[in-house]
Amino acid sequence: MRPDFIVELFHKVMSEWELKRKKVYKYELSGKNLIVPWAEHRGGSIVMDLDANFNHIGNRSLKRMPGGDIRWTGYVADFLEKKTKLGGGKFTTEFILLRVLDDKEVGLDNWKPEKDIKKLKILRSTYVTEEEKHWAGRVVGNEFWYFFNWAIIGGLIYYFYNMGFLMKAGPIFIYFLVAVYAFGIFRWGLIRTRKPKQKKIDELLKYKNKLINDFKRKEKENLTRLDKALMHFKTWKKLSPIQFENALKRKLNQLGMNLSGTKTSGDGGIDLEGEDEEKKPILIQVKKYSKPVGVSVVREMIGVRENYQDKPRTIIYSLEGFSKGSIELAASNGIELKSIRKDLLI
Repeated sequence: MRPDFIVELFHKVMSEWELKRKKVYKYELSGKNLIVPWAEHRGGSIVMDLDANFNHIGNRSLKRMPGGDIRWTGYVADFLEKKTKLGGGKFTTEFILLRVLDDKEVGLDNWKPEKDIKKLKILRSTYVTEEEKHWAGRVVGNEFWYFFNWAIIGGLIYYFYNMGFLMKAGPIFIYFLVAVYAFGIFRWGLIRTRKPKQKKIDELLKYKNKLINDFKRKEKENLTRLDKALMHFKTWKKLSPIQFENALKRKLNQLGMNLSGTKTSGDGGIDLEGEDEEKKPILIQVKKYSKPVGVSVVREMIGVRENYQDKPRTIIYSLEGFSKGSIELAASNGIELKSIRKDLLI
């Protein structure tokens, strides 16, 4: 069984999240896939790491753009992004990967209005993509050149009229002039923008809701099985880092906490934050190491906590426990150390 944690994406508030599409790249040497959803010119960037099957396995903050050994895979990714300002130049950015598609699959030639909606790659979300709008009848025109050229026709007619030429040539000349110019405008693709047809938009949203409800029903069944599987340590060992983090968040929220994932630029590695069982602020770092967590991680979290005025409760969760040195350092600095086997599976 492979756990899936994107059931929550359909509960996101539309005003908080923005749909984005970016190219999927691959490192030439390692073969790992990645998306760069955010980057500054000559500055830092955030990278979404994907496995070979394009599953989201984690995020990284880099001081610069990824190295020059990356190439485009020919695929594009649709994902949701929510950016929250924290002050002091810091911000929290969250991402939810929706899907990865071949770039050809989103080409507008494949989305002609007469196509059967059931045969199209409809995004399983209430967000409407550009190609879906195209299927619904939206046409992107060029108002400026469209009206500019018709203004030229009007100007020419006005000019010839003042010159008395129209009196000699007659209305046939006007018809011919307008017909030739109109044909040219059509051939040049100078058309007005048209909105999607409301009837087709209604059909699209109805179909999207069906996809969402079917998916939520299946995910509910999967999560019920997942909760049972997470009672066994062997399941936790099989999870990827991002699955491990999401599973821990799910379990702790079920135990009374109110946690959300966080990917803050310069956050020092905080994975989860929110409120504990007593509604007090809490920071959690999650480490899925195959060996006990060492002193450096504890020292890092001590420094991170100092950046918060209220000095929130701080916990480090580990899969395989902690070294003797990390236990001593944490105890003397008020950092809680918890492991999956000893503290969660009881």
